[in-house]
Amino acid sequence: WSVSCPSALVCVAVGSGDSSFPGRLALWTDNGGHTWAAASFSSEPLTLTLFGVSCLSPSLCVAVGGQEERIPNDLGRSILVSTNDGRMWRPAMISEAE
Repeated sequence: WSVSCPSALVCVAVGSGDSSFPGRLALWTDNGGHTWAAASFSSEPLTLTLFGVSCLSPSLCVAVGGQEERIPNDLGRSILVSTNDGRMWRPAMISEAE
């Protein structure tokens, strides 16, 4: 699990689920942690455990994780980006180094 709080009220937590919530998991709060809600994902690809999160501001959070299954040349699913307090996550666009 990892937690990042870009402001006094906004925090994002990431990790992995359990048998009742398998796969990746991200939670967000915008009231200082009094209540937490599960984040949404733009796509539901493979099982992904999120290992870490860092939020530079409420409008830019990045989470990293690993997949149980690998798809060749599909690194974007291991790095996710949120631009709205951690409420919605999408795969990051990654360009290959030359």
